[in-house]
Amino acid sequence: MSLCVWDEHQFWTMILQDHARFVIDFTSGKEKYWVETADQYVTAFGRLRKQLGAIPRTATANRPEMIQFAREAYPIAYHYYLFEGSMQHARLKNQVVTTLHPSYFTGTLGENREYMRLLSYYCYGLDAKPQTLIQLLDLWLLDQVGHSVLLEKALDSIEGEDIEITRQFNRRFRLLLTQSRIFGQFEEFTKPGFPRQLQLARDAATAVKEFYLFFQKIMNDYKGETVLTGTTLRFIEHHLPEACYFLYKLCAFVPDISIPSDCSLTEPDFPPE
Repeated sequence: MSLCVWDEHQFWTMILQDHARFVIDFTSGKEKYWVETADQYVTAFGRLRKQLGAIPRTATANRPEMIQFAREAYPIAYHYYLFEGSMQHARLKNQVVTTLHPSYFTGTLGENREYMRLLSYYCYGLDAKPQTLIQLLDLWLLDQVGHSVLLEKALDSIEGEDIEITRQFNRRFRLLLTQSRIFGQFEEFTKPGFPRQLQLARDAATAVKEFYLFFQKIMNDYKGETVLTGTTLRFIEHHLPEACYFLYKLCAFVPDISIPSDCSLTEPDFPPE
């Protein structure tokens, strides 16, 4: 599946809106500034999503309505980026009561940077330059590592089997991330896309697919009240479209990989409003 400009906007506005929701969900209600500001961004991203829904999916980057949309989205994404950065700093200084760790914001800030990078092209009606394989792997393998950490943290300590499986995925993704960064250093003298690097991309795709299926299991257990957690359904489902986005992007480098037939860029229980 090749993602069009509309798909990119749909995906990223949803992801950033979720990030703002998570600030609300996992921050003390006494932290009025942080919670109320995050709620304003939930509204802002929701407004963007509604605007996007009125634009045909076939609209290209150089269409006036898409340029206008990008120019409206950029300042919202940028100021939300500054908001999260400020919150990360406050958490580092123990100045805000939230269960979101500083490292959590490192991941969400990286994702926001990628959307702003795309918007820097879309604002001028241009198709965005794709990430290199190393850039893609660095962003999304780090995301997978982060999700494994968050899932382990969310699971009740009594859920020993699921916790151990989650830890295994964490070790697996950390190894893949380390390998990718080392292979990136080879590119100084070796053209990107050498066989071992492409094999790493295939290995990453396999791990992502398996983790995707495991998250689906956790999601279904959550709905059936057969797993004990301290999180929300939206927080669990947030993993699914991000995993699918990663797989779709990997296809540009290793088109022979398979993608789950139900892979979607939206969350199963939280479709676009």
